Amino acid sequence: MTYFDTTHVTRSERLAYYIYKSDSQERKIFDFFKVQWQTGPRWSPTQINKIVLPLCPITSVRRAMTVLTQAYLLEKTDHKRHGLHGRFECTWQLTGEVRKDLWKQHNDAAIARDTRAGLPIERGYLPGGVAAVYPEDE
Repeated sequence: MTYFDTTHVTRSERLAYYIYKSDSQERKIFDFFKVQWQTGPRWSPTQINKIVLPLCPITSVRRAMTVLTQAYLLEKTDHKRHGLHGRFECTWQLTGEVRKDLWKQHNDAAIARDTRAGLPIERGYLPGGVAAVYPEDE
């Protein structure tokens, strides 16, 4: 997605490597949010640094989360958690549009699975009679 050349790299192969690394950091963070969207929707940069990118500087994690926010894939929340040095830091979550897409994929997959199994499907319900709630319905 984005690499900010603050060190004025001149060798093209080194620059290409840096761009690749920044793209992969953003991809790993976004993939983590997509996997965790139901169980732990809000994460701070410190948490992401410890879980997803433990070998990267915290500044790289913050940069990647900022870029994902500017791309409307993540959004900053009003919730705060303890971060480094005992200070509070903001948390991020997937945007409503991304969560809506994930809910739809999840529900469609559950309906397809149960249809193949021969189970009766009621529109708006997941297996076991659990109502399918989309973010805009809340």
